[in-house]
Amino acid sequence: MIDIVLYYAFYASAVLFYGIGLERTAALSVAFDKSVFRPALQCGVSALAATFFTELIAVHFLSPLGVSELYPLAALLVFTALLSGIGFFMKTPSVMQTGECAASYLIVLLSLSESASPVDALIIAASCMLSFVFVLPVLSSLRYRIDIARAKNEGLNRHVLVMILLAILVIACAVWNVSWLSDYPVR
Repeated sequence: MIDIVLYYAFYASAVLFYGIGLERTAALSVAFDKSVFRPALQCGVSALAATFFTELIAVHFLSPLGVSELYPLAALLVFTALLSGIGFFMKTPSVMQTGECAASYLIVLLSLSESASPVDALIIAASCMLSFVFVLPVLSSLRYRIDIARAKNEGLNRHVLVMILLAILVIACAVWNVSWLSDYPVR
C-alpha cells in the first residue's frame, strides 16, 4: 500500500508525469489563497466518492453485461451527480467551471484505469490528490526565485521558465527508473 502512495504521489506524480491539472497548478502557485480550498475540497471529496462508486458500478454492473468499456461515461455521470449533491451542502460559486473539476475527473479515470480493487482505486486517487499538495509549494518557490532574478532575465516569459523548470523536475524524478541499464536476460 505504501508503495502505491509513494509511486503516485512522488515518482509518477499525477501532476508532473500524467499532466493532470498541470496548468491549473501552475496558475494556483501564483496566487495561492483561501478561496481555492473550498472548491478543491468539494472536487476532492467528489472524486474519492466517484472513484469508489464507479469502481463498484463497473465491477457489479458493467462487467457482467460485457460493456466495461463504458466506465468513463459511468464515472462522468457519478462524478457530476456527486459534485452537484455536495454542492448543496457546500456553497461555492460555479465549481463546475473551475479547473479543479477537470483535474478531479481525470484523477478518477486514472485511478479506475490503474487499480485492481476499490481499495486500490481509492488509494491511487488519494495519492494523486496528495501529489498536488506536494507540487504546489515547489511551484510557488520556483516562481518566487524567478521573480527575484527577474531583473536579469526581463525578456523571458515567467510561465515558460516555470514549465522548463517543471520539465527538469520531471527528469530528476524519472532518473531513478533506469531499467534499460539492468542486466536482464533477453527472452
